[in-house]
This record gives sequence, C-alpha cells and structure tokens, in this order.
Amino acid sequence: MNKTNFKLIAYSIFLIVLSSGLTYWMLSTKVLPPATVQISMPTNNCDIRTWYNFQVLAIPQLNNYWITQEIPLEERAHKAYNLRHNARIHARYMMPSQEEVALLQKRDLAKYGNPDGPTFEDLLQKNKAKGMTLKQTYGYIIQTASKTNNNYNLDCDK
Repeated sequence: MNKTNFKLIAYSIFLIVLSSGLTYWMLSTKVLPPATVQISMPTNNCDIRTWYNFQVLAIPQLNNYWITQEIPLEERAHKAYNLRHNARIHARYMMPSQEEVALLQKRDLAKYGNPDGPTFEDLLQKNKAKGMTLKQTYGYIIQTASKTNNNYNLDCDK
C-alpha cells in the first residue's frame, strides 16, 4: 500500500469515527435539527392584507437605514413611495377575486384619478397645495407610506 492510499484510508476512518461521535453526541444531548419553514403565497384576502401590512411596516426602519447611508430626502421619499406602491400592486395581483380587484381599482380611479392609487407627483402636488414646503412634502410622503387603511385591516379582525 502506498503512502497516498494509506492517507486516504486513514482520513476516511477519521471521518467515520468523527461522524459517529457527532451522531452519538447529538442523540445524547438532544440536539434538534433546525426547524423547517414553509413559505407559501397568501391565498385569501386576509393573508394578503397581512402580507401587505408587513411590507409597509418596514418602511420607517428602512428610512432610518437610508438616513445612515446619507441617502438624500427626495430619494428616500421616492423609495418609500415605490415600496408602498409596489406592495399595493403585488397584493392586488395575489387576490383570488378579480372582481374585488376591479372594485379597488374603481375606488382608486375615483379617488386619485388612477386605478393603481396616487402617483408620486400627485402626492407632491396635493401636499404642496396644503402649504407644505418641498422638504416637508418629502417627509410626509415617507411618513404616510407606512400607514395603512384601518377599515381594511378591521375587516380581517372580525
């Protein structure tokens, strides 16, 4: 037997002993394997609403992070708006009833003039018309991006 084969056999025996020892140790100390997490797409409106709420709930924490990264206020406002807007669009995409989606789009069309909710420019104009400065408007967009409609949330709490 040459030196290389001997090393391979010795290494294999070492690994077998090591794995046997680890298995014995794990069983004797009741080490449990990591839990498995099942991730699936929400299938009903209340689960989708919960998913949506979790998306927008993260916006204030993300804004704090963006501040530490010295991202300008205007860019942070755009990011916050886009997160909220995209969550809205994705939530509607996941909804099982296209009739309910159509009702939400009809409501948004009547309220904002857009079936997908207000545009960033709409929010700018609306808040500037209230007398806010541009800086205040950007801050307000960030602040309100994490707010959700409690009436829709309450529908799921029943």
